[in-house]
Amino acid sequence: MTEVLIENTIKILFAVLLMLVNVAGVYLTTVIGRSEKLRTVSAAVNDLKEAAVLTAGELQQTVVDDLKAAAADHKLTEDEILDLQLAVVTKTNEKMAPAVMDLLDAAGVDTVAIIQGATEAWIAKIKQET
Repeated sequence: MTEVLIENTIKILFAVLLMLVNVAGVYLTTVIGRSEKLRTVSAAVNDLKEAAVLTAGELQQTVVDDLKAAAADHKLTEDEILDLQLAVVTKTNEKMAPAVMDLLDAAGVDTVAIIQGATEAWIAKIKQET
């Protein structure tokens, strides 16, 4: 009788242990998947920032310098600044692959804010260097 009880207890403990190993495996797979998704979203955000800075640089060379040169005080008007902000967002979005933008949208990333932030940081850096 004792042998049967011990044998059944071992079988139950083995089944519980096997179940715990499976649960741990599922949990770790989920954690790793989330981590990989975060890395992917982070890389996409970095790509967006790089595209924004590239676009801002292009506009600086092709539009901003001419606008400043044409102004009596060599400064942009508020309307020109708003137009340029819109142009940076529009042209940056055009540069990005649709799949990357879909990923960022699905992750709930405010792409306009990222573009504007990267552009403002770049402008501040340029101003600081001059």
